[in-house]
Amino acid sequence: MAPHLQRLVKERSELGDKIALLALYVDGYSFRSLPANEQALLTRQLAVMGEYRGILDQRIKGFQ
Repeated sequence: MAPHLQRLVKERSELGDKIALLALYVDGYSFRSLPANEQALLTRQLAVMGEYRGILDQRIKGFQ
């Protein structure tokens, strides 16, 4: 696998880990105690991270 593709795959994997952790937090009790604006920002962040992962998936698929 070419070095740039290895970096993409690693980035996608690390992003997946971060998404999983943030999703757990958003589903947890502590999240509900945050102010509404912070909840909205974290929810939006999670959605954008998912979109970013989708872009990485497309890029990786394009190399294969």
